[in-house]
Amino acid sequence: MKRPHRESPCAAKGFSPVPLTDQAARGYAPLLTALGEALDGAVTAVGMESPAEGRSGTRLTLQCECTVPVRTFRIGPCNAALGHIVCGVCDAEFAEK
Repeated sequence: MKRPHRESPCAAKGFSPVPLTDQAARGYAPLLTALGEALDGAVTAVGMESPAEGRSGTRLTLQCECTVPVRTFRIGPCNAALGHIVCGVCDAEFAEK
């Protein structure tokens, strides 16, 4: 692995990119291929889009009916579309804000 560049951390995600060297990529190629195939199979088995096709970077902000404190969270559209998410405090469904 290459040492992270101190001057370019990803502020949004809280970590710096650590790319594989060419030598490491060659050494891990069989494992990375097997993991990719396993992930593709799992994604297909549950009927979701593959991450390469489905990730848009778009996040939804969902909110329930709680007012003090207001309860919100962010979720990807594919996960939000899987079914209702109900608040354990007010028993209301979280809806897009």
